[in-house]
Amino acid sequence: MAVGPQESVLAPHFSRGLAVLVVAICVFTEVSLIMYGHPEPLLRATPALAFVAVGMYALFWAPLLRINSTEVEVVNPLRTHRIAWSAIRDITTRWTLTLVTDSGSYPAWAVSAPSPWASIGRLNRDALGRPSLSAERARLGAAPGLAPIVLQQWESYRDSGSVGTDGVSTSWNVGRIALLASLAVVTILALAWP
Repeated sequence: MAVGPQESVLAPHFSRGLAVLVVAICVFTEVSLIMYGHPEPLLRATPALAFVAVGMYALFWAPLLRINSTEVEVVNPLRTHRIAWSAIRDITTRWTLTLVTDSGSYPAWAVSAPSPWASIGRLNRDALGRPSLSAERARLGAAPGLAPIVLQQWESYRDSGSVGTDGVSTSWNVGRIALLASLAVVTILALAWP
């Protein structure tokens, strides 16, 4: 078993499955329009179907969390944040996994909040036999799945006393934004064309 920060790419399977399903529906619709030879609906629908497919990719397939020994890379639909482990002051999971630094908070779309049912079976008992969450689980909202992996890596980094580079860098996903904007314009023009 490896000890210490490991390189990992974390992405939610359900979101990616949803993206594949919607893109498959868009492709099926496009193929149906081509096969039945309806040129006008085909010309009007193609940009909208492409916009939906690219939007599903941007919202549900592309977001991920990449962690390695020096930083966490949070890839969201519109922006990518690269956060050094040493810059992270806290990790919360109230609505989504959020990395808190001195320069701000950075939510990760790839790691959703735990469901209300996630803590079932994870309850501990206090001295009187009442169900209660441990302090650490309560702080993290008893987060299942990907959040504990990030927390474990952060705690490993923090406990080792390693010195890294402080810093957060943010970049816009320009290609994805430009593609979505151009498809939105073409979709509006196709639907408004007399």
